[in-house]
Amino acid sequence: VITDHIINENHSIGWDEIKILDHEPHYFKRLISEMIFIKKQKNRLNKIEDLSALNNMY
Repeated sequence: VITDHIINENHSIGWDEIKILDHEPHYFKRLISEMIFIKKQKNRLNKIEDLSALNNMY
């Protein structure tokens, strides 16, 4: 996905600016946290579209 974006959009990735958004040791809580962060992004590189499990409350 990232390679496709770089090639198709002629963009570069600021690898030095990447940061960890959350740390969650519990698997299911981590999945929920990941869905929340993905859903909040306006310009996603992540192609995960299975956000239907995330309650609209989030």
